[in-house]
Amino acid sequence: MVKHFDAFNYAYLLKSKTISCSTCKDRQTYDEWSVFIEKQDMIVWRRPHSSGNFEYKVYGSYHDVSGEDFLNVQIDTKYRKEWDNTAIQLDIVEADPNTESNSDIIYWEMQWPKFFTNRDYVFNRRFTVDCDKKIIVIISQSTTHPSYPVQKDKYRVTDYFSAMVVKPYTELDKPGIEFVLTYFDNPGVNIPNSINSWVAMRAMPDFLTRLREATKHYKPFCERTGNSCICTLEDRSGERKRKKKKCDRKPKLVGNVANDEVFGLNAGELEKAFENIKENVEHKLDDIKDDIKKVLSKIKEDLKENYNIEDKNKKIKRGTNDNSRDDYSDAENNENEEHHKKKTD
Repeated sequence: MVKHFDAFNYAYLLKSKTISCSTCKDRQTYDEWSVFIEKQDMIVWRRPHSSGNFEYKVYGSYHDVSGEDFLNVQIDTKYRKEWDNTAIQLDIVEADPNTESNSDIIYWEMQWPKFFTNRDYVFNRRFTVDCDKKIIVIISQSTTHPSYPVQKDKYRVTDYFSAMVVKPYTELDKPGIEFVLTYFDNPGVNIPNSINSWVAMRAMPDFLTRLREATKHYKPFCERTGNSCICTLEDRSGERKRKKKKCDRKPKLVGNVANDEVFGLNAGELEKAFENIKENVEHKLDDIKDDIKKVLSKIKEDLKENYNIEDKNKKIKRGTNDNSRDDYSDAENNENEEHHKKKTD
């Protein structure tokens, strides 16, 4: 994954090498990459692949989304079903028990146009965040899993690869990012290049546009549904203490079953509920401690006040009896002292 950290240098090189010729006005080709689509915030290159299809590379720059949200939108399978109407099924088949690896096996069924069979994928998705270099890398690679064998009514795409590299303008949790996406998949159907190009030119920008819009609405979605963000990146400024060394990735497992539900809540919702309960209990305990302190303080003041009144009464009584201790018998003095002691206790 580390080798993809250099993706931006190559993308910048492509931009400089494939610009229009100043004299002939034709596009240039570099390392077999040629410009396929160019928009205000996006450039797409493609080059021939040994399979007879094309491999694609995308450079994008979005000023209105953060790297943190951009990562979350791509790894949050629940949210993906909300904004991507081509995702018929999207499940986490298995998660690596070592949560620091950020590695999952995903099953994805993608809706294709009429007269075509839907495509489905089983792939390993993994991501890493280097907060010092301010780089996010998300890699997906086709694989197999016994829980999701090939089905007759779908075409299984077995040759699929995607690498997304993201870096911020300033900070990973602040708006403004650049990204480089390199991907290839073999859809398993032979169609004329002209039709393939037409589909790619329409589908690719449309998907990235929807991805961008979905990212801008991710936090409101989490607040609305009670869904906790999968990955929260700490502010790296020196003024705030760094509480976590890595991405705080919410566990996807309850027991041994991926995406299990307990009492109608999934793992993320359960964890958030328990965190809320813990926080409420801690607040209640603090309130109880404060109440106890107030009560003890009140008791202490009352005792002190009663002691002063009783002592004053004793002096007054002694004064009315010619200030003589002889007016009190030893038995009476002992009784008063014992009574005072019990009251103070």
